[in-house]
Amino acid sequence: MSELDEKRAEALRLVRAGEVVLGEIAERLDIQPALLMEWISTEAWKRHGYSPALAEARARSEHLAPRHPDTTQTFAAIVHDIFMPPLKTSGFRKARNVWTRQCDKVRTTVDIQRAWSTGDLLRFTSNWAIGVSGFQLPFQGGETVLSGRIGRFLGNGHDAWWSIQLGWLAQESRLVLEDSDQCRHDLAEGLERMIGWLDPIHTIPDLIALMERDDPHLHLDPFERRTLPETIATLRRLDETSHRPG
Repeated sequence: MSELDEKRAEALRLVRAGEVVLGEIAERLDIQPALLMEWISTEAWKRHGYSPALAEARARSEHLAPRHPDTTQTFAAIVHDIFMPPLKTSGFRKARNVWTRQCDKVRTTVDIQRAWSTGDLLRFTSNWAIGVSGFQLPFQGGETVLSGRIGRFLGNGHDAWWSIQLGWLAQESRLVLEDSDQCRHDLAEGLERMIGWLDPIHTIPDLIALMERDDPHLHLDPFERRTLPETIATLRRLDETSHRPG
């Protein structure tokens, strides 16, 4: 065991014992506080199911600034290679990391949501939303009628986030997936299913039909289920108004 490995083992023993504050541990072992935090983070991520290699990359990524070029390049490639082609084919227009398609009064949106991250680490997921021009309910702001996330279109249906650390793409859901190629495949497949599901919705009647059937990809919270009849009634009035002459 190297001297650094011995210091790491001792530092983690002292942290687990909780007898010494972190600053004192770093001073006693003559190590940088940032290195101590990296060791602690690595152990924490291993307990969350990360392999030792990915846990170490994640911990280093959290405390590295500015962002590593490999992380930036990996994310840019995901946007360019996975998101842009199918969304463009389906008639969506891009503005930053938001794609929008307007069909008469129905506006469909797909975006990449980036979480607040520290250092190099970049975390993201993808959302969809369907809005209708003029839609408004007393208890709800904005014109969005329905929204959700890409996780409903993946195998297990759970919410899904991806992370990029030092250029390494991984998926962090209930089980960690660290094979970057498999992550890209799953992301592309989920996005394709999501776009295919959104593609037939061009009109208000299309949207109403979606809301009236028990669709496994449509996850309504209890409040949305209680207000569903009023939402559909409002949409029907908007549709009737849009077809009135003059």
